[in-house]
Amino acid sequence: YGGVLAVHLGASLLGRADITPVLGWIGGPLAAMTAVYTAYLFAQARARDLWQSPLLPGHLLIQALVAGAAVLMLITNGSVPDSLVVCFRLSLATHLLLVLGATLVSLLFYEHAFVQAGQSVPLA
Repeated sequence: YGGVLAVHLGASLLGRADITPVLGWIGGPLAAMTAVYTAYLFAQARARDLWQSPLLPGHLLIQALVAGAAVLMLITNGSVPDSLVVCFRLSLATHLLLVLGATLVSLLFYEHAFVQAGQSVPLA
């Protein structure tokens, strides 16, 4: 991925607009795979509980989409394509759902344990 990205940057700086779209189509899936692979690297650190989530690969992929779309929207000179805006909005909404969904499930487990702990010991 790093090599394709370096060639893409070089082609952009040299004004080779004829090859940058091809490199973009090659680099996009490689960027997604890099984001997902990072989750599996993080999962090897057993002491970090937040990195043990089965949702982490998808979450990092969605975060990469949010960050990429946001940067592209910043560097375009006022002419942001509608498809980029749609990508940003959908990925941001998915990110928020992932964050809120993990939070609500955690609260559900906490409240269940809180109620059950008081009832599990006999009172008499």
